[in-house]
Amino acid sequence: MKKQRNVIVCFVLLFILLQTIQSCGTSNEELKISAMTHFGRGNNYYKNDNIKAAVDEYKRAISLDPKQENFHYNLGLAYYSLVLYENAIDSYWKAIKLKSDFAEAWYNLALAFEKIDETEKAFMALEKYKKLNQSNKKKTDLKENK
Repeated sequence: MKKQRNVIVCFVLLFILLQTIQSCGTSNEELKISAMTHFGRGNNYYKNDNIKAAVDEYKRAISLDPKQENFHYNLGLAYYSLVLYENAIDSYWKAIKLKSDFAEAWYNLALAFEKIDETEKAFMALEKYKKLNQSNKKKTDLKENK
């Protein structure tokens, strides 16, 4: 009887502990809002030519919400502005992995590859961009014709 009561008390304490831990943590929604705040700051820094500060803010945004392709894309733009082409390429690839039809990322990837004399890769990325642009134009044309 005493043993059964101890087991019940342990389960109750464990339940209370789990509830307390959950209420102390940051919710996904709060993380996304914080990530968007850093992303917005990064954009402001970028617009004001404070590119290094923009990179830091984009990295913070990515650390909080790594599944946002625009975070990686803008980080790529910032790296490109700093003439860090390999870093830009990595960021564009991450954006493309999250959204394979991200035409602008393909275009900027081509530019970055061209800067490091990777002509074949630049051509491949540019062809992908053109293909996506044609596809997007067709989708737009269809919507306009309805």
